[in-house]
Amino acid sequence: MEKAKYHLESPMDQNYLIKKKIGDAVCEAYLAKKLMEDDLVRNAAGKAFQAWKDLISALLMLKKDEVLKLLKDENQRKWFLEKGIYAQAQGWECCASSWRGWE
Repeated sequence: MEKAKYHLESPMDQNYLIKKKIGDAVCEAYLAKKLMEDDLVRNAAGKAFQAWKDLISALLMLKKDEVLKLLKDENQRKWFLEKGIYAQAQGWECCASSWRGWE
């Protein structure tokens, strides 16, 4: 989490993280589609949820300043910055790190 906080300090690093999250979302959605084709519905649902979570995380990073203005008190802002923006990935690298054109 400390590493993720550091990345949001720099706009260039923030853009990299946003692109990576979107790439991860695309990869997870692709895996969900493949799993559905193999009738592995439960596994596909998990991948689809992960794709949605990565996409929402990227959108929150894009609109971080606007969301912070809407939050009512310091506790909400603190929670948003520490946990709300950083939807943790599965812990393994998806195809986004090797995705051509993202970096």
